[in-house]
Amino acid sequence: MSWLMIAVFLMSMAMGGSAIALPLYASSLGASYTEIGMLGVAYVVLGLVFSLPVGRASDRHRKKKFIVGGFLSTAVVMTLYAFAPSIPWLLALRLLQGLTETLLWINVQVAIVASSQSEFRGRAMGSYGRWWGFGVALGPIIGGFCYSMAGAQMTFILWGL
Repeated sequence: MSWLMIAVFLMSMAMGGSAIALPLYASSLGASYTEIGMLGVAYVVLGLVFSLPVGRASDRHRKKKFIVGGFLSTAVVMTLYAFAPSIPWLLALRLLQGLTETLLWINVQVAIVASSQSEFRGRAMGSYGRWWGFGVALGPIIGGFCYSMAGAQMTFILWGL
């Protein structure tokens, strides 16, 4: 379970870091406030649409494949942000990130519950929440620092690693 919590921390930190860098980068590309807001909504849209199908697929297939695929595809999307030339590209990538993270987070949570004894499931999910929250809280600080020191492209490439 510990490898999974470390992975949760690292991915949530990247998620938090990209959440601060993305609107800054979009602004530098000339995005309006509405377009920046749409970047936030775009992330959620495919998650809403695909949460139930991903959950059903998780019941039928190995969760590890979804988790690894979710981590890798999210890393690719974060790296691709560095090369997005326009707001429509950022929006498309943000939609894709919502889908890749839906694959990831649903299956991570299912794997945590499935690998925990019934009397410790609440504690296991609490540990997940703590590591996820710590990463999301630390990510914007590191992301903001990286953005100020190296710019948008290097920040997104860092999070993609």
